[in-house]
Amino acid sequence: MLSIIKERHSVPIGQFTAFYPSRPFWACSKLDFSSREREGWFHDQMAKEVFSCETDSYTIKICRDGRIMLRIVALEGGQEQDQPGRIEDIVRRWGEYLDYLNAFYLLLDSAMLEVANFVYFDLHEITNRDAFRVHYEDGKSVGENIAMESVVSVFQMGRNLSNYSHGVPIEYDSRIMMRPVVSMDVIQRASTMFASVVSSPGSEKDLASFAKGLSEYKIGNYETL
Repeated sequence: MLSIIKERHSVPIGQFTAFYPSRPFWACSKLDFSSREREGWFHDQMAKEVFSCETDSYTIKICRDGRIMLRIVALEGGQEQDQPGRIEDIVRRWGEYLDYLNAFYLLLDSAMLEVANFVYFDLHEITNRDAFRVHYEDGKSVGENIAMESVVSVFQMGRNLSNYSHGVPIEYDSRIMMRPVVSMDVIQRASTMFASVVSSPGSEKDLASFAKGLSEYKIGNYETL
């Protein structure tokens, strides 16, 4: 459920809607295993924001572990935290967020092919089961919903070192060593294309529909095309 958080006691508070692509990757660079003696080193590196683009209308943040977070200003303002609005408005905003998320996912997939000449992401439609809300306070993530009905929850939990086998050095765990690096050039290209989408209202719905069509085609569900 979407809820709106505004400034309280002069502390900036906001929310993002986030997702993980179906295949894990490192954004910009791999983990640095040389600092493992420091407490919390693994979580801090996984959660590190390696890319951010903020405009008057939206903000994108991407973390090293592949988490993609989006905040659309027009979908976040206008209501108090204790008055989240009618259920119809909440459902509408959620649907609009999913359009933007699916549009960005499609653009990231396209940028990977264009810039890196490599097809990696198994593009699928992002639904309300896959997306989750991340709460920010004073510029820092302070909480999030867990997407328990999706494999996304595995990626969310994967930020914690305790969820890996203690019998194998973490750098040799298959969930770590099999991830490719998606370069800054790829991410920047996707971000640049997304800026054009946001500046052309309605185009996010077209791209989201196209992404859904590709997803349905891959699983052989031709009746919805």
